[in-house]
Amino acid sequence: MPMQIELSEGLEGTVSTGAELGRWLDALSQGTSDSAILSRGPEDYVQAAFDRGGYRIEKRAGGESHHYEAVRTRPPVTGARGKPTRFGLDDVRLVFEDYLADRDSAAFVRWQPIALSQPLPSAGQRIVRGIAILILFSLIAVAGVWAMGGFA
Repeated sequence: MPMQIELSEGLEGTVSTGAELGRWLDALSQGTSDSAILSRGPEDYVQAAFDRGGYRIEKRAGGESHHYEAVRTRPPVTGARGKPTRFGLDDVRLVFEDYLADRDSAAFVRWQPIALSQPLPSAGQRIVRGIAILILFSLIAVAGVWAMGGFA
């Protein structure tokens, strides 16, 4: 089944084979693009973006609770060094090829959930924060009255 591909400069198309995908990803190696998204649909995709000497790779398989960041499980042979969330271009190609072929990702990748939005504080947390704010303002008011000589 063909998938949609989009590059950072707005180029879009479809890919069905690894060779077609390779031609699109060549834009990353040539420096004409710094990110790519390969998708089955709006909530089902893999993406890579250049960031500080390597590529960050993410995938989504549904809503916000199914958004993941790639983490390296072993040191790179070549490419981006240092952070476990940075990958070389060859790594990006392998992950994208696996996604296109609907295979599990390469053994050097582990998918870690990403929290895209902070959950709202619980009712108990909101009460504690409210009490803390009330105490703080009370202390400020008392200090103001005391500074003006009101407790003499």
